[in-house]
Amino acid sequence: MKRTSRDEYLDVTLRALVAFFGIEAVTRAMADIEGKVTEPRRPRSDPPARITLPRAVAELAKSDPRRFDLLRPFFEKIMSGELLPQSEDIRRFAEHLRVKELLPGRSRRDLVVKLTGPLVAMPLNELPAILKEADSIFEEQRRKGYSLLTDRLLRPTHRPAYWCQPDVASAWLKATGWTVAGNRARRGRSNIPAPQPHALYDLHDVAVEEDVGASEVVKQIVAWAGQPNVAGDAAHPPSSAQMALLAEGKGRAAR
Repeated sequence: MKRTSRDEYLDVTLRALVAFFGIEAVTRAMADIEGKVTEPRRPRSDPPARITLPRAVAELAKSDPRRFDLLRPFFEKIMSGELLPQSEDIRRFAEHLRVKELLPGRSRRDLVVKLTGPLVAMPLNELPAILKEADSIFEEQRRKGYSLLTDRLLRPTHRPAYWCQPDVASAWLKATGWTVAGNRARRGRSNIPAPQPHALYDLHDVAVEEDVGASEVVKQIVAWAGQPNVAGDAAHPPSSAQMALLAEGKGRAAR
């Protein structure tokens, strides 16, 4: 299959990062920001498995064939992972549709199914432009992923908007039912980045999985730990001493 300029751009960018920083540093940074940054999936050469469309879309085949012809390829690409492969991609698209509040589901399939209502109800003449937006959001997310990766590699100590000390974050995750191993934390079907020893832990991903605001996660951790300075937000940043200890630990680990 012919490679696109986007494929070549992503490949060259990743090779340059690996050549400059080394494969281990790039892998750690990728795990730290969003699990793993990947290219969009390409169709396999062998026949794909049959894709089951959401019921609300499948029912349009008889009741509204024109709408069905627009939505079927869109949802087939999403269900196969070719388009909007990550849950966050789907949430971004839902936010664009102004229906983010309708997407509390935890699994990717739940999110896909809950997209059907707004799209099935949307005026037919508006659908083509809206569906095209999904491609631009997908491309933006992929490029953003590489931008975040480069930024993380260049900055020795990252301070997320909602943060927690790594040792406290790891203990709190385990206390609340998460299994922490290596770079990942898992609970049921949820799979998020795990705290790393020499970096503040970003609470965004766990907040999404807990289906609460990140500020609420900060409150839960502070109450659980019984110490006010182990987690915070932009208005309550870590102390200079905390940041210095993290930087010192990262420096020793690098040596």
